This record gives sequence, structure tokens and C-alpha cells, in this order.
Amino acid sequence: MTVSAAVMQIFEDLLVREGGGKVTNDPNDAGGLTRWGWTAKTAAAFGFARTVDTMTHDEAIALYQQRFWIAPKFDQLYAIDQDLAVYLLDTGVTSGPATGVQFLQRALNVLNNQAQTFPDLVPDGGLGNLTFAALRAYISARGVPGLSVLRFMVHSLRSTFFIELAERNRTQETFEYGWQAQRAMFGA
Repeated sequence: MTVSAAVMQIFEDLLVREGGGKVTNDPNDAGGLTRWGWTAKTAAAFGFARTVDTMTHDEAIALYQQRFWIAPKFDQLYAIDQDLAVYLLDTGVTSGPATGVQFLQRALNVLNNQAQTFPDLVPDGGLGNLTFAALRAYISARGVPGLSVLRFMVHSLRSTFFIELAERNRTQETFEYGWQAQRAMFGA
């Protein structure tokens, strides 16, 4: 798979946010053993056959590209709005790709002027034709300033998501500041 230098840099930056090649196994982290941001369970589910602590830099990037960029169609979103695509990639890595897409769909639903600009979306977490059409209609109606508003709303939903995680499980307070500083505010 050939990707541009700009897109490759997105993945390099992602690996840095994910702790580089450092292996972690924090007892408060539900993910358990992790390297390059890949938990053992998630890496195995995506076909990584060895223990996650042996994952190489290139293997980590290849998995991210396939599972968190191409499969959820963030590569297609990148052609429409690079910043939003990169933010949803990052959200997908921490919370699953569907979560970020649901944030986008929810924000679009309340920005469509009671379904006058485009029909309401089912916030199913799938970045399909209807979501792309709604995003294009929104951009057509609101332009570049509208994209700033939309991105802010998606950021806000992610921040709230992290707060609610810690409210439901106090052990997650250990990670809250980092989530907000490094992830929710990322790209803001």
C-alpha cells in the first residue's frame, strides 16, 4: 500500500502519542499489555499472531493503516477534511472507529436545521454514503467556518466521552488528565 509522506507522518505522530515502542501493562488500564498503542487483545483480533510486546514499528503502522484508516474510510474522509479525518483516526484508536463517527453523525444531526439541509443520520458509527453526503451538504451550506464549528463539536463530544468513562469507573481518573490534554485537545 502506497501512502503519501503527509499521511505516513500522521501515523508516525500517532505512534508517538501512543507511547512509541514502550511496552506497558498498567493494572488500571483495561487494555493490559500494550505496545505502540496496540493491546494484546485488539492486535490478536486483527490477526497479529505474536505477543504484542514483539510488534515492530512497521507492523504497528501497517495495522493502523488497514484497521483504523482504510477500513473505517477515514482515508476517504481525508480527501474532504484532513483535520477531521486525523482526529477521527485518533479517536478510533482510543475508543474504536465507530465512536468517533458517531460523534460526527450526532453533531451533523443537530446542525442540519431540523433535517432541512440534509436528512438526519442514524448515529450507527458507520462512515457510509449517507454520512458523506450529509457532510458534503453541511460544508456546502456552512463553508470553512462551519467545519471549525463541526470539529469543535466532535472534540467536545470526545471530551465528554472521557469524562463519562472516569465517572463510571473511578480507576480511570488515573488517565483523565492525559486523555484530555493529549487526546481530546489534540488538533483543537
